[in-house]
Amino acid sequence: MKLGPQHLDAIAATYEAALAPERWAEALDRLAHLVGATYASISLIEDAFPECHINATNKPWPAAAMTEYKKSIVPEEAVYWRALKTLAPQHVVDDTEFFSDRSTYDSLPMIRFGSDGVGC
Repeated sequence: MKLGPQHLDAIAATYEAALAPERWAEALDRLAHLVGATYASISLIEDAFPECHINATNKPWPAAAMTEYKKSIVPEEAVYWRALKTLAPQHVVDDTEFFSDRSTYDSLPMIRFGSDGVGC
């Protein structure tokens, strides 16, 4: 894949947002546009450095989607996050570490919610 100016602008916006958190919405909007998505989000949870915590979206999720997320997805995600916390710091996660195949992963409610629930 050849990178064009829009790719480089999105990458630059991501680096800028890391230094100026108020710019995350703009950076995520650029990334979403590149892949044809409606919504984009990023989360960074680092217990050792709570000041580095990031949880940003490019725009608010619809209220009905948030209600469904809190009701049915949060408990499932808690299991996933507990498993992630058992890994060594700076470990890059490959979903095959937790799921036997891609279809199992894709069928999880928290993954389906991301693609169906917010209109992506």
